[in-house]
Amino acid sequence: MRVSTWTAVRGAPGGDDYHTVWIHPDNPDHILLASDQGAIITVNGGKTYSSWYNQPTAQFYHVITDNQFPYWVYGGQQESGSAGVISRSDYGQITFRDWTTVGVEEYGYVARIR
Repeated sequence: MRVSTWTAVRGAPGGDDYHTVWIHPDNPDHILLASDQGAIITVNGGKTYSSWYNQPTAQFYHVITDNQFPYWVYGGQQESGSAGVISRSDYGQITFRDWTTVGVEEYGYVARIR
């Protein structure tokens, strides 16, 4: 008989509103947890998880872009404030250092004025 246990995980920046758990059907040590703030992954059955900060993901509302080159993407994030992020980087990746707040909350609309 196989016994399984569940331990609650806390620590999402900005909240702990988890809404998706995916367990790899062929390797149950691979688990993805998704929340309003993004996703974290474990490949060792939950002993350790990836960082929230190495994969900038979020649930956005009312996303807009501007006319710069490269263009920027702006929007309110579910329970995480707001963000503006450049669409590409000269350094091979977009990191959390490329994000900035834009002053709206969750369901708010962003307007870019020049």
